[in-house]
This record gives sequence, structure tokens and C-alpha cells, in this order.
Amino acid sequence: MLRDAAAWPHSETDSRVTVTTHGLRVEVPQGRAYAIAAASHLLLPEDLGRVRVRIAEVAGDARRFLRLYGELREPGRRHTVGVAQEEIALGERFFHLDPRLRTLTDAPLQLQLGVEGSPGAFVVFEDVAFLPAVARGNCPPRRFVQPGQKDIAAVELMPNLPEPFAMIDWREKARTYDRFVFDFNAQGEFLPLVWLDESRLNNDRPTFGLPSYVVAPSQRHGLTDSQEGITCMGAVLGATLVGIDKSRQEHDYVAMCEAWFNSRNGMNLVLNRQRAGAGGSFWYELFPHIVFYALEAAGARSLRSGSGRDGNRNVRPAVLSQQVPAAERGARR
Repeated sequence: MLRDAAAWPHSETDSRVTVTTHGLRVEVPQGRAYAIAAASHLLLPEDLGRVRVRIAEVAGDARRFLRLYGELREPGRRHTVGVAQEEIALGERFFHLDPRLRTLTDAPLQLQLGVEGSPGAFVVFEDVAFLPAVARGNCPPRRFVQPGQKDIAAVELMPNLPEPFAMIDWREKARTYDRFVFDFNAQGEFLPLVWLDESRLNNDRPTFGLPSYVVAPSQRHGLTDSQEGITCMGAVLGATLVGIDKSRQEHDYVAMCEAWFNSRNGMNLVLNRQRAGAGGSFWYELFPHIVFYALEAAGARSLRSGSGRDGNRNVRPAVLSQQVPAAERGARR
């Protein structure tokens, strides 16, 4: 086809489409910014998954494209799919097609080979081949089907094990995060992130603050109760889980987490702020407790033996006792 000018009868008006010894030449005419050579009524392979394109020559500021046009997914509805766009290099290129783009595999399509650029810019297409998709060993066909479950096409295309694949070292990332956010001597724009909080709202010790995100305008040193418990306690929990004892550093960050046990206001709950109420957000009232208790479960010593404003030797039972009705506690025993 690329050496038969008559095979491209539906080319764009005024497009200069000629055949050379190297292939099909498509040139931008005067007064235009693009040219298209189009061949219609092509029956492409049902297992089409890749398109290989070889370019023999490029002149001027030519940028080539390759498109498919026709009934791709629904009978009676025509769409255009850009297989390649803004290509400038010589040689061979392979383009992989998303299998979701073409579900009507027996419908004839139009192939468009085009060039964009200044008048006189041209591309010589040496070869265009329609190839099956490459079989992927990391994406085997489904062997089990859940009754009533609908497949999501995009998810079905995802491999079981991506290639190339590199697992993030989450332990080292957590350690690096801990060193960064708890560095009082960090220098640079918006640094340091951590600050000491001397407000002592719920117990007679200072606590600390971290912004929920960098440059949070309402969260900084000097703004009382501006830091969120899920951010601060979460940072201590993450460090604890990777073996960092946050109770034996320049500050006892584990004991400082007791600041979010709202005792002064009588709530006796671990909440997202140090003087907060309940009944507004189930998530913000539940998650701080989860993080707080996880600290003890992870082996954080200070929460086991710390004392609150009222002299409680253990904050956790005090919190639990406020939330579980006496009758229910008796039934559980």
C-alpha cells in the first residue's frame, strides 16, 4: 500500500501524497499546516495489539501522526484514535494499543498517516505493520470467576507483578521521614517542621507539633492547639513500628502524645485536637484512638507508665472506661 498512490484516495484535500522508492511521502502543501493520507475500508487483524512504523525520511519541521478512524466500539458511532502523535524521529517505532479502544474487531477502519508543520515539511513512511499484542507472562488470563462480580476492563489489564518492578523500602522511608520531620535544626525554606508546644492544655508537660502539610497557614508554632493528633501521633507510631524508640530521644515524644487525651474539658477521649468536642466527625473521633492505642500495642513504653493531669497511671483504661457503658463491660466479663 505504501508504494501505491491509488490506495490513498481519501486523503485530505490539497495534501501532497506521492510514492518514492522508500515509501509513501506525505507533504504539507502551501497555505496549510498539515497533510493527511487516508486509506479506507481496511480490515485489520482481530488480535491487533501493536502498530510498527518505519520512517525513511523527515524534512523541515515535520511532526508525524498515525490515526485510526471508524466504528471502534459501537455500531454506527465513529471515533478517531491517535496511535502516534508529534513524532519526529527516524527509524522504527512500536506503538501498543489499549485493547479497550477497539471492541468491534470485524468493522473496517480508515488509516490516516499525517504530518504537521510548515509548508514543504514532509515524512516518508517506509512501512506500517499491524501486529498482535505481546503476550505478558505477568498477566495470565483469569482462572476463577466470582459469581455476580463485574470485571473492570482497566483493572483486568493490570499485571499481577509489574515489570520492571522495584519494591519501595518502606522501613528506610519511614526512618528517613522521622529524621527529617523531627529535626529541630533543619534549615531551609519552611524548615524546621517540628515545634515545641508549651500550652500544657491537658497535662503538665510540653508536647510537640507537626503541620499536616507543609506551609499549612493555620498550623504553626505559637498557634495553640493548631496541630492535629492524627498527624503528630501518627508520626510517632510510624517511627515506633520501624524500631525507633521515640521515648528516649531529646524529648519523650511518646509521653507527649498524651496531650491529645482531652481531660481538661471533661471529654476524656483521645481526639484530633487537644481541646475538642465529640459528635462532629466519626472518623476524626475514631482514628485518633486507633493511633493512640496502636502506640501501646507497638511497645511504646511511656503510654503504659505515664501519668496524666489527674494522676492516672495509665491513660488507656481511663479512656476505654469512659466509652463502654458499665452494663456492657459487665456483660463482656
